[in-house]
Amino acid sequence: MQGVQCNCELGEALHMAPNLISHHLHALRQADLVKIEHDALDARWVYYSINCQALDELNTAFSTFFNPNRVQPRHPSCGPQGMLIKTSDIGIFEG
Repeated sequence: MQGVQCNCELGEALHMAPNLISHHLHALRQADLVKIEHDALDARWVYYSINCQALDELNTAFSTFFNPNRVQPRHPSCGPQGMLIKTSDIGIFEG
């Protein structure tokens, strides 16, 4: 989130080994969450950045999905509480 960084900068900031950083960055690249850029002078150096478009899409999806207005009250249809609801609907109370 701090802009373009190389593997060694990310490893230092996260206190992780370079091979572990590479492994996770590979997964993030496959998910299209991270973009790469090769150094113009030495293509062995790779710089990583967040795919802002993908991040915006995730923010939209998650803000919709986790919207508190979507939470509905629980009305169990099975188990002991479900039996109370079903039998109370027809005027029988068990318990």
